[in-house]
Amino acid sequence: MAAVAADDVKLALVPVAEKSDFVYQSVNMRYKCIFESAVESNVISRPPCQGISWKGGKP
Repeated sequence: MAAVAADDVKLALVPVAEKSDFVYQSVNMRYKCIFESAVESNVISRPPCQGISWKGGKP
């Protein structure tokens, strides 16, 4: 988990960006929750998805 970079998360979100805005935001939120939990558990020091925009998907 420590080897995951922001670029990895962005790459994983590319196919999701083609879905609806709701789907994109839901997946993005789940990524953020997973990595925030890892920070709280001292598995990683900083979440890699910090700074990734919530905007995406198709209206």
